[in-house]
Amino acid sequence: MIDELFAQENTEKIQAQQQGQVLEERRLQAINILMETPTGRHFLRWILTECRAFDAVYQSDPYALYFAEGKRHLGMHILNLLEKAATKHLVTLTMTKGEDNV
Repeated sequence: MIDELFAQENTEKIQAQQQGQVLEERRLQAINILMETPTGRHFLRWILTECRAFDAVYQSDPYALYFAEGKRHLGMHILNLLEKAATKHLVTLTMTKGEDNV
């Protein structure tokens, strides 16, 4: 009985890990698709700018600080995805800024 419970728990953990990997692959695929077009790169630059991913955040109001850090947190996730998808993506995003004005 106990062995069956442990086996079921291990199976559920493995399934959750596999599902997480599938979702991660989808996100990386989406980043790659966005990076293929000027419009996609423009969109990524806009998101990163709105998230203030490249700015230091200081707010005297703690609630404003929490909100700003939440936005930055999302920006950091997107930067991490860019890095995981292809290390060249961040350089490409920077280098094509003037060319991608859409």
